[in-house]
Amino acid sequence: MTTELLEPPVSAPAPGLSYRIPNAPFGRAIISSVMLTKALDAVGFCVETNNTLPVLERVQLTFTPGSLMLHTSNLKNTATLTVPVDGEAEGVLLIPYKILRDLVKALPEQPLMLLLTSTERAMSVMDIAQKRPPFDTKLELVADAERYALPGEDANTFPKYKPLLDYRSVQVSESLLANLLATCLPFIHTDDARPAMNALKLQIDPPAHDDTATITLIGSDGHVACRRVVHLEGKEAARLGFLTQTVLIPRQMVAVLAKKLDGSREEPITIRTTESRAEVSGLAGGLVVSLRLTDQKYPDTNVLFGNAPTTTVIVGRPELIHTLERLGLVNLYVAMTVGTNKLTLEGDNLDLARSGRASLYADTEGPGLTIGMMVARFLTVLRSFETRLVVLDLTAPNRSVEVRGHEQPVDADVSIAFPYMLMNEYIKY
Repeated sequence: MTTELLEPPVSAPAPGLSYRIPNAPFGRAIISSVMLTKALDAVGFCVETNNTLPVLERVQLTFTPGSLMLHTSNLKNTATLTVPVDGEAEGVLLIPYKILRDLVKALPEQPLMLLLTSTERAMSVMDIAQKRPPFDTKLELVADAERYALPGEDANTFPKYKPLLDYRSVQVSESLLANLLATCLPFIHTDDARPAMNALKLQIDPPAHDDTATITLIGSDGHVACRRVVHLEGKEAARLGFLTQTVLIPRQMVAVLAKKLDGSREEPITIRTTESRAEVSGLAGGLVVSLRLTDQKYPDTNVLFGNAPTTTVIVGRPELIHTLERLGLVNLYVAMTVGTNKLTLEGDNLDLARSGRASLYADTEGPGLTIGMMVARFLTVLRSFETRLVVLDLTAPNRSVEVRGHEQPVDADVSIAFPYMLMNEYIKY
């Protein structure tokens, strides 16, 4: 589609008359209203709605012949997405995100014309001092008999995106990364006052002598620690590069990425990291997410895993979950007694005169003991596994329970550790 350009008149233009002004947005582009809605939704997580900087409530639209790039930022994180369009429109402008998204979403599915126009305006001393452009820009949405106009703003006031320099790059399949993040997300601390615990630790170890690379993720809230280890070989290992990388990804962005990732896709996701930032590309639709990493020292959680157990219990996971759900209706805490090939669970609430007791068959090894645990925490741990049986390793030195799947696949190595109470510390509520 070609756009006819009007030559500037000799005299001042009539009010509202638009013509091609040098370096000003101009032209038209056609895109499906549904495609534009999906693109706006994809980058909307970086838009700040309650911010002292109004510019962060905008979306930057960059028009080039045949494409439209949408860019949002909240100063910490950015989102960029490029979609194809029909037309020769060119220019960059800012539009209020919410009103643009709501307006496009309200339109029925149909081709939508985006018309860019610019008109000259008189420059004040303040405009010159702030280096504002000598024109006003407008974005018009034209669909059938409807026409809507939104004022554009100077794109120079929007935060500039700086590409990563001296980065390290790895590639992981999208389905694997989605599964990894979903496993650890429930155990990351939600308190922003503890930045280190409010982040996911991602450690990538490159292929060693056996050509096997390792990805380790750790999420913890200070009480429960979840460790996910994946060993990769062949092409998957070669994608991880040759340098060990350890980064802390903020929980908020872990949740965003977990929603954006498609667990059914096997396409490679590229992760580029520096000391302070990370960039994730290859997401569905071509979305690129840049995020600020957490600059804190993560606690050493390795002491919780791999300890020689004092007592080991192998029990059916579904049966244990259902039993705990029923006992949780009686009391918030449960006493678990390990006997010979038997696991006994009790929940007593003395204040309300409620009690519950259940026994399960289990394969046990080691001395018997009675411990106390919080029902809700134990259920969250058990629901993180997919195996039919789970292994409970009770260690005496640090008095913790390490839960792992029985005969779990190599690519699903999950271990979750949390503390327990001895019987003399157990309080019946």
